[in-house]
Amino acid sequence: MTTRPPLTEDQFIDMAFITSLLQMTDKWIYKLIKDGAFPKPVKLGR
Repeated sequence: MTTRPPLTEDQFIDMAFITSLLQMTDKWIYKLIKDGAFPKPVKLGR
């Protein structure tokens, strides 16, 4: 079991963390984003 820092300490989290935490595939999470059931990602940079 890995220990993770509380989400309140991180402003941004990556897809690998989300898929690990929720035990869902990235494809499913992107479907939820498309359906409006999950927050849209924030683009960093250009």
